Amino acid sequence: MARPLPLSAYLALRRGWQSPEGAPSAPPPTRPPGTLIWMQVPDGPAAASAQRVARALLNRHTDLTLLLTGPGALPDATPEHPLRPGHVSVIRADLPAETLTETRAFMGHWRPDALVWVGADLRPGLLDATRGRPMTRLLVTPGPGPYIGSGAFLLPGVVRSLLSLLGAAWCETRAEAERLQKSGYRGDRIEVSGRFETLAPVLPVIESDFEEMGQAIGTRPRWIAAPAYAEELAIVVAAHRTAARLAHRLLLILAAPDPAALAGEMIPVS
Repeated sequence: MARPLPLSAYLALRRGWQSPEGAPSAPPPTRPPGTLIWMQVPDGPAAASAQRVARALLNRHTDLTLLLTGPGALPDATPEHPLRPGHVSVIRADLPAETLTETRAFMGHWRPDALVWVGADLRPGLLDATRGRPMTRLLVTPGPGPYIGSGAFLLPGVVRSLLSLLGAAWCETRAEAERLQKSGYRGDRIEVSGRFETLAPVLPVIESDFEEMGQAIGTRPRWIAAPAYAEELAIVVAAHRTAARLAHRLLLILAAPDPAALAGEMIPVS
């Protein structure tokens, strides 16, 4: 993928876009084997939501490592506070300086399989270093943007050039989606996902049981009521009957805090 001319000019004119002189920084931790997802987490309300997304990923993928960067990556990204108990599945790293040498070294060391960039504060040098690498890139933009928060001057087309590096975007509101599209993002790559802060945590699961149930159910559509209490059963069953008129193979899964109590209240679905 060739670098667009506006971005090339910006990087060439930006002060410090050369190898810095002086003592080298401390070496980063060793990259663990397996899949590594890099998540850039801003400060503020979006940080808590990004942590919930991190936990959801770790609950579903036992061989996954998350690399968290940015001011919102703490406090959970430490060995003392692992996101998955018993496993240090998260690595906290500082973003490199916006120099050609450091951004390339960052990407070459971590070799992320995917990037989730949360927030609209774009980093031109770092995002440009992802160019040509086989990785999935997702932009999540809670709040205004996109912009380059360094305060440096912008040549026309720089933001558009950076957005072209990202494959898909999630926006909280339609207004954000429209603003992103006006900045040069392709409309067919934008999805209005709702408020990022309100994402619910994934329910705990035993991975082997989850895989076994998935094989048994196959492609059959399903929904789950969790937790399902006896006094709510009639409402849940009525909703299932209505939905089943449109999908006759729809499967209802009841997750009850007290299965014995619920069993005494069972109502035939059909």
